[in-house]
Amino acid sequence: MFNRPKCRSAWGLGVGQFHAESVLPKKAIEEFKRVYKKSYNIELTDEEADDKANRLVRLYQAVYSDPAFGRVELKKKSSHEAQ
Repeated sequence: MFNRPKCRSAWGLGVGQFHAESVLPKKAIEEFKRVYKKSYNIELTDEEADDKANRLVRLYQAVYSDPAFGRVELKKKSSHEAQ
């Protein structure tokens, strides 16, 4: 049906890698790291936490968006929140 690459995506990224703009502020990423550590006893790097937290948000958006009324949009980080 679909021609799926075996080890690289169509965008040239390795399996499991996804490049998307972060929509979460630093404070939210830190909170995600704390909850993840408490839940799984695994400490994430900032990059891992950013990736996992943003994937979770995108999953939430995909599941809870209503096609009849449009996507659920999260407020984008301003440049001063990114610090």
